[in-house]
Formats: sequence, structure tokens, C-alpha cells
Amino acid sequence: MEALVVARLRGWETAGPLLRACVEMPPPADLKEASRTRTRVAALLPPHPGPSCRLAVPRTPRPTRLPAETGRRIVIYTARFGEAGAPAPLFGLPEGVRCLCFTDTPKPVHGWEMHSTTLSFGELKATPQTALASVAPEAEFSLWLDPDREVVGNLHTFFGRWLDDHDLVMARHAAAPDWHTLAERAAIEGARGPVLEAVLAEAQACTAKNLPRGRGGCDTGVIWRRHGAAEVAELGAAWLALRPPQGGAVDDIAFYRLSQGFHAPALRPAILPEALTAARGDARDTAFTAPMPRLRQPVCTKPRTGKLPITFLYQKGKLDSSLAHLRSDQLSRLIHSRFPDNYDVALTDDSASLHGRVVIANSTLLQGASPEDLADLRRRNIALIGDWIDRTVEPQKAQELTANMAFCFRQVIDLSRTMPERPTFYVTHHVNTDIPDIRPPQDRLRTGYFGALENTHLPEALSEVVDLMKVTNSRKEWIDQLGRYNCHWIVRFDSGHHIRTIGGWKPFLKGFVAARCGSPVITTRDDPNAVHYLGDDYPFYANSLTDADLELAWVRVAGAFGGPEWRMALEIMRQTAERSSDEQVCLEFKSMLDALFG
Repeated sequence: MEALVVARLRGWETAGPLLRACVEMPPPADLKEASRTRTRVAALLPPHPGPSCRLAVPRTPRPTRLPAETGRRIVIYTARFGEAGAPAPLFGLPEGVRCLCFTDTPKPVHGWEMHSTTLSFGELKATPQTALASVAPEAEFSLWLDPDREVVGNLHTFFGRWLDDHDLVMARHAAAPDWHTLAERAAIEGARGPVLEAVLAEAQACTAKNLPRGRGGCDTGVIWRRHGAAEVAELGAAWLALRPPQGGAVDDIAFYRLSQGFHAPALRPAILPEALTAARGDARDTAFTAPMPRLRQPVCTKPRTGKLPITFLYQKGKLDSSLAHLRSDQLSRLIHSRFPDNYDVALTDDSASLHGRVVIANSTLLQGASPEDLADLRRRNIALIGDWIDRTVEPQKAQELTANMAFCFRQVIDLSRTMPERPTFYVTHHVNTDIPDIRPPQDRLRTGYFGALENTHLPEALSEVVDLMKVTNSRKEWIDQLGRYNCHWIVRFDSGHHIRTIGGWKPFLKGFVAARCGSPVITTRDDPNAVHYLGDDYPFYANSLTDADLELAWVRVAGAFGGPEWRMALEIMRQTAERSSDEQVCLEFKSMLDALFG
């Protein structure tokens, strides 16, 4: 706190020795890291909104599915050197889009092309025309990702609605509106050695230029650029010349210095609306990109021969529960069917019999087992992977696991943030394989809800037009009823709590079922799972859980039946069906094991 006050009142050059001393100061032995972090963050100036920026205006109308010829002009690229780890596998990309990773440790990752390079990290980040000249000369647009970022969400929406019409698009920095706050945050978050010296040098340069405050910082971790725009190339070259080699937070400070008129061309980035980039506890966490820490080293590096032995383990007597029936019984069958030559797949409730296998512990098993039971199970086997579906993660049990298998992208982000020592992998929740091919009726709007009745909210005025059907694993009548409906009500009463309820995280399974049935859904805009799959402009969102908004949402769908908005919703649901297909679920499962075992 003293160092920051000195920086504010007497300048960064005077504060430098104090900050260097802070880095070397050992923390009190009785102060936990979480408490230290809270104390440091409390020392920051209160956040305040930056002034209005040049907002990125969405394309209207936008193509619901990105045309293949447009996709072939787009490249997503990143750089992973040293211990940065491999990028997360990518699935469900728009047709034609290429994804390139420049790395010094090439290793196959689904969806990515790996390339070695002699260019520096700064050259790759600041000058995409140079970076991609030899490997993607046809690229007209590029989306840069810092090593701590992954693309998520509906990329047809991201590219076709928000990016394609613009030369340069970035997000405003959610936590730092100017160079001074950026420098303070870097110091608070533990910058040390060359990085701290670079932060101090940048802060002193900004002070010497009397750089204005509060103009709105940009997040340089994700950058969209049109290569044919001369101003964009000029900006990148100027930034590269200004940018210290350390990168990280220093990149954001250097870009702020550049964008405020010092050595800068007459170009400002278009900024995504705050509703798409509002931080959920992390400034990097947006509707289309998110922090996704990955495993840096495989768990088992010993050479293996033959099939990898895998056992799906559930609690005794619980196979008829939906949790075990779907995520153990059916998923094990899908994996065995898709990869008969890769894995020896088994299903059991007898944990005592397991030795030398990769164990996938169902949430029913995790609920009933003690930490000691899990520790013993892990000692006897190659690895123990926990599936926490519909369960609150218990830290004492989680620390006995090798990894977490998540079924919801919000769960991946939250577990990666709270338990970085335990890698978390996204394996989409598959659709119940008992559901047959369905052709929904075409005569008029027919709306149904399928699920636990206590999980939804239906206004009384809609009780005669929305049918409620309770779903249980022991009774299959609800599956027979799916073909009677062409619209699914999937409103969750707790969606406004970001799907973290007392029961844990929730998958977008009702949305996947609707997509498999070829039906649009009615849901609320504040459900992050829905926005992740449907995009921000899906036409049939309810604005809130109030009766008035829910009634209006249903009436809008009824009025749009068969028209342009209905057809748009159907196309978005087809994209959701592709991203939750059995094939993708199996590939995600394999990618998890590839990352863990090499």
C-alpha cells in the first residue's frame, strides 16, 4: 500500500525501490495466499468506467452460418513457447477457418495446426501479416489469442456478427481504465524481475509524456485485424517498436501509450459492447473468449502398449439414476463404440476390484466416497478422474483426483481458477441415446418442457400453451412425447445465478435435446450456457424471469413461427446439435486422455 501511495503522489521512479522490496519480502507464515490477494487488491484505486469508446457495430443482417468462403479468409492463431502448454482442442469451427499455433514443442492437438517459427513472440502478436506470410498467405483476417486465452461460444456469431465488418476489434480492459491502473494491477499481481522493471519503465515513460488518465484501456490478449488495412499494419509496427520484450501486462500499457497519440497512426480499435465482455471475476472472461488453463505435462509419460484400460465407476445400486445412466453407462458405450482399438472400456460399481486402470468416477460415487476412499482408489490405479455433474465440488475430495471431467464450460473456468493444480477438461454432456430421430410437427407452435418440474418457472398465463413433463430415468414416457413438440421451454429458475446452484453446475442438456429434436428453445438471456451455444442475438431469449418477460417471449415465438426469426433459430439449433453430437463428445473425451497420458 505504501508503494502504491508513493507511486500516486511522488511518481513511479520513487516507488520503484519499494516495489522491488515488496517482491523480495517473505509473506507472513500465518497469512494464506487468498488473504494476501484480497489485501493487495484492496489497495487498488476503486474501478471507474472509462469514457465512451468507438463501439463495434454488429453486422445487420448477419449470416446465421458463416459462409465457407468467408471462413477460408479467417485464421485464428496463437503462440505457446516454453511452459505455456498446448492450446485446448477446438471443435465445431465454422467451415474453412484455420487455427495455427506457433510453438517450440509441437504436439498434435485436435483442431490446431502446429508450426515452428524463428519469429519472436512480439513479432507474432503485433504483426500478423509477418507471422502468417509463409503458412497462411491467403488470410485476410486474423484473430490473435494470448497463451492464456481460448475461443469459446458461438463463433458463427462472433465472426459473422461482431468482427467481419471491422478492421480492428478489441475488448476494453474490464479492470483497468488507464496506464496507471494497469501498472498498479501488474504490481499487485506479483510482477517481478524483468517484468517488474518493464512495468516501471512503461509507467515512467507515461509519466514523462504526461499521458492522460481514464481514457479506457484495451485488452491486448485478443485482437481481430484485417490484413489489408494499411493503418492496422502501421499500428502493429509502431506497437512492436514500442513494446518491451516481456509482454503480458506490459503489452496493455504500451498499447495504451501508443493509442493516446504518441507514435500512433490515426486509428482506434472498435470496442466490443460491455455486455459481451463484462468480467465474471476475471477480466479475460467474455462471451466468446475465456481463460482455459491446460495441463503442461502428461500425468503418465511411460511408454504404453495395447489399449488404455478405462473403467467408468458409479455408486453401488445407483445405475438407474440419471447421473449414472447417462454419464457412466451410456457414455462408456459411446466411447467403446467409437474407439474400440484405443481403449479397453469397462463399467462397474465395485471400486475394490479396480487396479491399474484409468477410473472415471461418477458424481454418485464421489458423493458417497470419503477422501480416504478416493486416495486409496487413486493409489491403486493409473489415474482418477472426477465427474462432478450436479454436485458441489468438495475440496478435500477434489485434491485426491488426478483431473476433473467437466460437462459445462463455466465449470471448466471456475474449477481451473479455484483448483489450478488439478487440470479440468471439457467433455460435453451427450444427448440421451434412447432418443430416436424426430421430425417435429409443422402446423403451429407446440411448446413443451422436459425435466424436473421444480427447476423451471412457468407463468400461470402460459399453463395452457406450454406442457410440463417430468423426466425420470426409470420412466421413458417423456421420450415418446418429444415428437409432439416443435419448441422446448428450457427456462431455469436459477439461471440468473450463473448456473452455480446448491447442486453444482448445470449442463445445457435441455438445449442439446431440443437441438437433437430440431426444435428452437425459449430460455433467458442471463443463462451463460445458452449464450455460449446460441450466441448473443438468438431471437427467442426472455429478458428476465419475470412473468411479463416470459409471457412476451412465448408470444414472440408464436408470432414468429415459420418466419425469418424462426428459421434463424432453427439454424442456430443445428449449430448447437453439431457442437453436442456424439462424435464431438467422444473426440473431447479422447482429447482429455491424450492430454493426460501423451
